Amino acid sequence: MKYTLQERFNGTWGDIAEGQFEAHYPNALRYGLNKPPLGWGVERLPLMMRYTPDYILPNALVEVQGFGKNGLKIKFEKLRALDLWNQQLPVYFWLWSSARSDSVWVPLEGIWEIIDGNKVTLDSYNDTKRGKAYIKIRPGDLPWDIHASPSIR
Repeated sequence: MKYTLQERFNGTWGDIAEGQFEAHYPNALRYGLNKPPLGWGVERLPLMMRYTPDYILPNALVEVQGFGKNGLKIKFEKLRALDLWNQQLPVYFWLWSSARSDSVWVPLEGIWEIIDGNKVTLDSYNDTKRGKAYIKIRPGDLPWDIHASPSIR
């Protein structure tokens, strides 16, 4: 089922995943935008600012995303922006599966490896001005057995 931007925004849109992350890593500092109101003007910000990673650790930046049984969706423009951040500090995804009640760390490079391995499907959100292309990764294609977290102090 596809939800509109308004429906996605009014839903939990990362709130559960970020709450789980903060419960597991209380010393991580909030860094990126935290769900600014629709209409605030986020779309006018440069991509790098729009997609500032959610948290900062002394040795890494962390982008937190949640997903359900249907898989993880990541916008292409977010990946482009995170590539720029990765030049400053390593970027990691901390992914929360609500279906599994479990998390997995994946470095940005690991996401690119999944993409390069053709383990994704392509789609787009069509409810925005230009549409937003995204990749979708099946939960089973994530590296659940590999612990690639940054060292956390």
